[in-house]
Amino acid sequence: MSDRRLGRGGTTPWGAVVLAGLVAAGALAWFLPKTLGGDEECAAGVVRLGGECVGVTDGAYSFDGELDEVTERIRAENERVERSGAAAVSIAYVESMTHGEDGTDAEARAGARADDRDPTVVRQALEGAYLAQRAHNRLDADDPRADEGPSPKVRLLLANTGEGGAHYERVVRDLEDRARGEERLVAVTGLGQSVASTVATVGRLHRAGIPMVGATVAADELAREDPGFFRVSQPTSRQAAIAARELHERQREDPGYRVDIVKDIKAGDTYNKALREGFEEAVAARGVRLATPDGYSFESARSSSANALTYIADQVCRARQELDAVYFAGRGRALRQFVQALGQQPGCTLAVVSGSSALGLYFDSPDLRRWGDRGPRIRYTAYAHPESGDAAALADFADRYCADFRPGAPRGACAAGDGPLQSGQAIMGHDAMLALVRAVELATGPDGGDPVDAGAVRQMLLQLGTTKEVRGLSGPIGFDAYGNPKDKPMAYVELQWRSGFRYVHRTRLWP
Repeated sequence: MSDRRLGRGGTTPWGAVVLAGLVAAGALAWFLPKTLGGDEECAAGVVRLGGECVGVTDGAYSFDGELDEVTERIRAENERVERSGAAAVSIAYVESMTHGEDGTDAEARAGARADDRDPTVVRQALEGAYLAQRAHNRLDADDPRADEGPSPKVRLLLANTGEGGAHYERVVRDLEDRARGEERLVAVTGLGQSVASTVATVGRLHRAGIPMVGATVAADELAREDPGFFRVSQPTSRQAAIAARELHERQREDPGYRVDIVKDIKAGDTYNKALREGFEEAVAARGVRLATPDGYSFESARSSSANALTYIADQVCRARQELDAVYFAGRGRALRQFVQALGQQPGCTLAVVSGSSALGLYFDSPDLRRWGDRGPRIRYTAYAHPESGDAAALADFADRYCADFRPGAPRGACAAGDGPLQSGQAIMGHDAMLALVRAVELATGPDGGDPVDAGAVRQMLLQLGTTKEVRGLSGPIGFDAYGNPKDKPMAYVELQWRSGFRYVHRTRLWP
């Protein structure tokens, strides 16, 4: 028998053919998934699409280095649930957790998307959700609150839809399968920003009968009668109306107080549209006097948008305008450009008021410290702040947060002026998850033995704020007939620079 093995005394012609075939097959196996839309697996349940790993994991895979620690803690908690042998259900946290391979800005590449959710913000929200999961499960023997706890326990899954939610369809299909399978997926939380992909995700999950509680998503069109989508965050139009009422109070106290609006008219962005229209409607209803009939318009994610904002900054800062405040109806990234332009105007100290996306103003912008001490004052309606919620519950949460994620920090450091709870994101991630685990607990019935599925969880979410009360960190958790927060205030926060950015609480504002 002749020796045809590769590397042993040369290669026969047939061996060369076989070798070439193997090389070609290997190349095709690598190339075809990238050209024909196939899947390259990053981990179980996670595939590489468009240069980023997307899908659903139980914590065995981390989507971003910023998320490594909280992902590992979620994985460990899920494993503890499995080892306990207790009945369990799954809740998925759906969010854009990665960015595409080319590193360009999402708004610049796709006008219908917006991505000013810094990885730090995503991490903080996941940390809050994890702490709510852990408090519900209560599996630690050394935890003074430990007992049998409510049944079933909760597994927390991480679902990454990709930059701007580009791959939401694949993730939704996976979640639908998990809701029908043995994993017993009963609900979804998180849901990120108010963009078209989020609206589509909510629509698909609603049709699949999977209830949702949004943490920081504000799109008004998500509200509907017979809701399957609920949220602990105020919708955008309410944010705008709250801000308009605050500015009206300033004019009532000082008739010479002058206000105008700067608005992003980019098509397809539900957040910008709702801020703009909500503010203008509230201004007309309350009689807020604007300095000009139409305000100032620009279109983000287009060429020369930064130049347009520079021209607007020049106009609103001119002495002859004598403006005291402008309402900025746009996202945090555009607001950052506007504030940078204002900083180039000598002596421009007017107040800039905006919505919840102002949270992202300082991301990756160390140069903004130049206006921090003497520039415009930036205020926004925030979903949550440590000084604007349930004081006792927040104090306990701050201690637990520091113990898990800031070990060795002084008592109260996490809720202090420069602490991680100041942004409100961990608080909101916690409260959205708290609403769901409370609904899971209530769904078991008075005797704790009723089966829990997605339909039962939705039934109990409908009871929150009507027959059942839940004390959230950000305020009472309850929902109206459209799934929006019921009887819940927002924090009015000023961004300041004090050797670092601070979220300074001004007051609480009610819808």
